[in-house]
Amino acid sequence: MANCIKVKKSMAEKCISFLKSNGMLDNRYRISRDDTHVYIPVICNDAVVHINDEIFNVMDVDLKSTEVRARDYTELVDIPVSVRYKLPGSFDIVGDIAIIKLPDELLPYRDRIGRAMLAFNSAIKTVLLDTGVSGEYRVRKVEVIAGIEKTHTVHTEYGMRFEVDLSHVYFSPRLATERQTVCNEIKSPCVVIDMFAGVGPFAISIAKKHPDAEIYAIDINPDAYALMLRNISINKVKNVHAICGDARSVIPNLPEADYIIMNLPHSSNKFLPSALEKIKRNGKIFLYQICRR
Repeated sequence: MANCIKVKKSMAEKCISFLKSNGMLDNRYRISRDDTHVYIPVICNDAVVHINDEIFNVMDVDLKSTEVRARDYTELVDIPVSVRYKLPGSFDIVGDIAIIKLPDELLPYRDRIGRAMLAFNSAIKTVLLDTGVSGEYRVRKVEVIAGIEKTHTVHTEYGMRFEVDLSHVYFSPRLATERQTVCNEIKSPCVVIDMFAGVGPFAISIAKKHPDAEIYAIDINPDAYALMLRNISINKVKNVHAICGDARSVIPNLPEADYIIMNLPHSSNKFLPSALEKIKRNGKIFLYQICRR
């Protein structure tokens, strides 16, 4: 509701001009009209407004706001103009956690950037700064820069739910479409081996679409393995066999596979000999590798 005055249409232009010049026009609300009158929002704590020789009663009217929603979080960030062009245009969202990478020049403003992201998207509860992937388990090093102090969340993807702890496991929401593409490529019944399963998004997606497939999901990270077991239970799939260990040591003990998934972009090629020994003659390997352009 807004404080406003009701004036005849013939007087509207004159009244609006007076209110503007006296700093009394409330620009937070839109002026409204009906067949005979104009409703003008005013900044006034009195019961009446005097405009020249006329007196207008102040009333409460439901007027539309003039506030324009920001198109993206960058419009809400209060940082120097000299570095605004370095603001990233995109970031990942996993569950209710946003993950953003920032260049060195923006690190002093990371708190402001995080708060702007929270303000722009109310579904985001935590903002993490991603400072890179490292270690044997290829886990992101993250820092909470805004919101709730947490790294654990539940991510929803194509009707499935995945528990993720971003400080202990790697998970990329950007592969959601790719996971469905792989699901559609597979013909079952079949045997599938996921050599770097993480928390299980590829394996569980396949299991949901192909309940007659046998899927062996391997990961060397004990935290990823524990979450994968949890996600198998959450999504009620019975045909995923989770295994904790090095894929090269585990894979010789598994049956021959119709399909093998190798999603370890920085070093998948190092594991290719093991995969080739286990793939069936007419099988298919989905290998992901980061390449130079």
